[in-house]
Amino acid sequence: MLARNSLISMTASVVPVVVTVVTLPFLLNAIGLERYGALALCWLILIYVGQADWGLGKATTHWVARTSAEDPDAARATMLSGIVTALAVGSVMALLAGGVSWLFFAKFFDVDAALRAELLGSVWLIAAATLATSILQVMYGALAGRERFVSASLAMMLSNASLPLLALGTAMLVDPRLEALMLASLAGRLLGVAVAGSDIWFSQFRGRRTQFQIADSRKLLKFGFWIMSASFTAPVLITIDRMIIGSNLGAAAVAAYTIPYQIVSRLQLVPQSLMNVLFPRLSVASQESARLTSFHYAVTISAMFLPIIVGLIFLLEPLLQLWLGNKLDERSTSVGIVLLCAFLFTAIAQSIAVFLQSQNDGKFVAAFQLGEILPYFALLGYAVAEGGLLGVALVFLARRVVETVCFVARSKYGNGRFWMTQIPAGLALAIALLLEPHVDTLVLRIAVGSAIALAALCGAIFAAPVQLRSMLFEQMRSRMPASLRR
Repeated sequence: MLARNSLISMTASVVPVVVTVVTLPFLLNAIGLERYGALALCWLILIYVGQADWGLGKATTHWVARTSAEDPDAARATMLSGIVTALAVGSVMALLAGGVSWLFFAKFFDVDAALRAELLGSVWLIAAATLATSILQVMYGALAGRERFVSASLAMMLSNASLPLLALGTAMLVDPRLEALMLASLAGRLLGVAVAGSDIWFSQFRGRRTQFQIADSRKLLKFGFWIMSASFTAPVLITIDRMIIGSNLGAAAVAAYTIPYQIVSRLQLVPQSLMNVLFPRLSVASQESARLTSFHYAVTISAMFLPIIVGLIFLLEPLLQLWLGNKLDERSTSVGIVLLCAFLFTAIAQSIAVFLQSQNDGKFVAAFQLGEILPYFALLGYAVAEGGLLGVALVFLARRVVETVCFVARSKYGNGRFWMTQIPAGLALAIALLLEPHVDTLVLRIAVGSAIALAALCGAIFAAPVQLRSMLFEQMRSRMPASLRR
């Protein structure tokens, strides 16, 4: 069941990536580089502020998972209380998103007057889409707690894939201005809410009396407080780099940075989808059992992700060139390579953060990320002035490395035990970064990248704990035809 749910969640994460890859060149042609940079910032705000839902999504998953087996009626009451609470909290987040957007676009964003007017006219749509995102997060959490991952993943997939798809259709057929594009984005978010809400109604509430419980609301807010704190600081940490780029280098530079960031960060959806499935299981497990499961997942995700990262280091430049042609900014390739390295660490750090939050240690995650904001802001300001876009990417990488080291220490996996499993990753990344500038032809890039990626995968498997290797091999063996098991 866990493998099936992971595959469903992963598929729902991959589809929006494919849609983004296919639509982006056409969207750039339809609205231009500067307007795309502005649109990317609007999406960034609504996505990440919308996820700051006081931790209600994960809190709902946690408590629904814990109560479903023993008391389904209590689980349904928790779902309803979570959705009602999300309406209140999401409204506050919507006002915050609107206020931050207006202040930044009116006072700080370096853009011409016409585009600034479009941005300011889109502020209310950013706020409305933020509210819809907050509600969708809680509905996803409610369905995940009941392990209804087909409906939950479908709702999230439609919502995420519709952002670029509806924007492209609107730009080509209706109006390329930002107000129309953001109205299409709001429609996409509402589509996800409609799909998730329909499943919750028909599978959980229809024909049953369920009431909002203020006690459940307090319980969710209490559990979600530190998750919310992390959810609130995470958008600041994630968006601040492009805000600083926009303030110092303009909309075109935002687009040059956002294009590789958007593609590379989509890779993160794969491990994140696994964590979404794992969170309900960790919530009901004992601490030691959850710690061992989380340790195995962190090692597995690193081993699974590593060859992809190594291969893309060699293929990123030709792929971007093929994808965007003469619209490719030469700065995007070097930025993308640094971001690839950063997101390997991100995958590990996020898997550990899920374990800490499931075991009521979300306070550490939130406090650590809150403490990062000021030094990260200062370093980004220095980096953008001295190193441009590449400097910003390097600071992002440094933050992710520090975060991963500290989360591993807090998890009590055993620093030496965990980092021994990551030796192949370090060696593979170092070799790839050293060789990539000297490999010219596409055929040679494919050959060298594939060879290092395969060696990295073999090394990661060899360095994995014996118990984990045995479990994985047994899983593979159980899925083989009976004639091949001998």
